[in-house]
Amino acid sequence: MANFYGSYVGFGGGGAAGLGDPYNLHFLVVAGGGPTNQSFTGGAGAGGLRTSWAGGSGGGASSQSQTSMRKRGTYTITVGAGGTGQTTGSANEQGEASTIVAVDDPDYTSITTVGGGYGTSHSYAGGVGGSGGAGDTGGAGTTGEGYVGGSAPAPGYAYPQASGGGAAEAGEPSIFHGAGGIGGAGKQVNIDTNNYYWAGGGGAGLHGSGSAGSGGIGGGGGGSAYCNQGQGTGTGGGSAMTTGGSPGCYNYGGAGGTNTGAGAGGGADNGGRGGHGGSGIIILRCATADVGTATGAETPTTDGSDTILTWKGDGSYEA
Repeated sequence: MANFYGSYVGFGGGGAAGLGDPYNLHFLVVAGGGPTNQSFTGGAGAGGLRTSWAGGSGGGASSQSQTSMRKRGTYTITVGAGGTGQTTGSANEQGEASTIVAVDDPDYTSITTVGGGYGTSHSYAGGVGGSGGAGDTGGAGTTGEGYVGGSAPAPGYAYPQASGGGAAEAGEPSIFHGAGGIGGAGKQVNIDTNNYYWAGGGGAGLHGSGSAGSGGIGGGGGGSAYCNQGQGTGTGGGSAMTTGGSPGCYNYGGAGGTNTGAGAGGGADNGGRGGHGGSGIIILRCATADVGTATGAETPTTDGSDTILTWKGDGSYEA
């Protein structure tokens, strides 16, 4: 007997012409992290994080249901870039979204995560995003993806704390002329057996003597401080992950870690630029008996009867 799904569009949306039976896949989708500007800046927010794997998604949300794809269906994979650090007084962009979208499967529910919000100075509100950026008032996060950014302890007075990470509490408060706020911790997701943290928040830059804020675990960029003071440390998601950048002398915020979705660290003074957000990542995991063809992905790995596919840049998946 001919395969029903390969012959017709099924009644009630049961299938699409030319496509086979559906099967389930676990996923991790992390968007690009937010950037910062160069002037006395709070840390940027991490990109949104959604996953079906055990342990929950960003912002304290539960794990989501697995995604369902149809044999012979094609799905576009887009990995969001991190936002570009600004040379003006106010950052104005998010990191880029990461998405999985069907080309020819009308029943497929797309997966999208929102880019991280920008971190900005004490005179402005932090940017909204997957996780919000820090500012005079912290930018809002996205429900099910990340937390709100940090706010200055006294609006218009102290420099802002760091942003929340991908699935973290907001960063610690900054202390005026003392210490910049640390970035929020990212979320640990063991979908690929590495047990990495993803989507850490950026550390706050510091104006004056003292130590800038360190990036949150999961790739958060370190905040910048004056020369010969204490630049914030960038932190990574694991021994094999690219770490968040430790900033140079006073006016360059640290970059979020590549393919972590982490937020950038804040700058400390005028004349340079803010930090760049970290790019995102997409991981799919399914039974090896079901696995299709991945274009643009890393070399597949296996764990028992499952195959794990990782995209660090754009590509596609033919289920």
